[in-house]
Amino acid sequence: MSPHYILAHAILPLSRLEFPGWGWLARPLGVFSNERSARRNWTGLPIRIVCGKLHGYRMALDLADWSQRRSWLLGRYYELDVQRLMAALLKPGDSFIDIGANIGMMTLLAARLVGPAGRVLSVEPNPDPRARLRRHIEMNGIENVEIVDVALSDAAEDKVLSVVGDHDGVATLADMAGGAGVTRAHRLRTVVGDDAIPDGLPGSVLIKIDVEGYETKVLRGLSRVLERYRPMVITEFEPRHLVRAGSSPEELISLMTRRGYKAFDVFVRRSPLRYKLFVEPMRGTQARGANVLWAHESMADGLELSDRG
Repeated sequence: MSPHYILAHAILPLSRLEFPGWGWLARPLGVFSNERSARRNWTGLPIRIVCGKLHGYRMALDLADWSQRRSWLLGRYYELDVQRLMAALLKPGDSFIDIGANIGMMTLLAARLVGPAGRVLSVEPNPDPRARLRRHIEMNGIENVEIVDVALSDAAEDKVLSVVGDHDGVATLADMAGGAGVTRAHRLRTVVGDDAIPDGLPGSVLIKIDVEGYETKVLRGLSRVLERYRPMVITEFEPRHLVRAGSSPEELISLMTRRGYKAFDVFVRRSPLRYKLFVEPMRGTQARGANVLWAHESMADGLELSDRG
C-alpha cells in the first residue's frame, strides 16, 4: 500500500470535516497534484467507495485521478461554489441539465435535490467517464437521471473529442493543433442542443455547462431551450479555454447579453469555520472565480439566493 495513501488516510477525519489546515497536511502527499511523479504514488490503488456527504449517494473513486482524490478526502466534489449554488437554486420537482457530466459528481447532487418528481439530463459524449457515470446511477438505484450520450454544439458536424492528459474531465472539441498533450481521441458527430433537449421538463430548469471552452457553441445551439425555459445557466468561465475553442470571454458575454441574460460571479469564502456562498454581478469580462451564473433579466434584478449548505 502506498505510504502516501496511508498518511492521507490518517488525516481523513480532518479533511472530511474540512477542518482548517487539513490542506497543508495533505499537500506534501501529492493530493492536489496532477504531475506524473504524484500520479505514480497514487496509481494501482483499489477503487474507493465513498458516501457523498452532500447527497448521500455512493461514489466510486479512482485515486489515481487528482479530482477524484480530492473527492475521496473531502467526501464531496471539490467545486463547492457550484454545488452550493445548485443547493440554493434547485427544489424538489425541478429539472437539471448537466452538460459535460463526466463521471456524475454534479449529477448525483442534482438527483438528490430535485427528488423523484424532478428530472436530470446528464450529457456526456466521452465513453470512458460516461461508463463511470452509468455505474454511479446504477449502483445507487437512481431513477430520475437520463444519460444523453451526445456532444452538443451549434451545428451537426463530425468532430474529434480530444482528452488532454490523464484526467477524463479535460476533454475538448477544440482543434488541438499538433495534438500536444492529447492522450486519447474519439471521433463523433455533434448535435444541436435544441434537438437533444426535450420539451416538457418539470419545474424550473437549471443548466450547468463545463465543456472546456466550447461553452459559447453549446449555448448558441440552445437558443430555443433558453427562450422556452428561461433557465438559470452556470458555465465554466476560463478565458484560455474559450480562446482555444475559437471563442472569447467577450463573445460569450455578448451572446448571453443579447438573449437577455446578466452575468453573476459565483464564489465561496470561509467565515470562519464554514464556507459562505457569494453571488454578485460580474463587472467587465473578468470573473472572480472559475464559474459564472447567467440569470435572465426577468429574474436577475434583486436576485437572492439561500445558501442551504
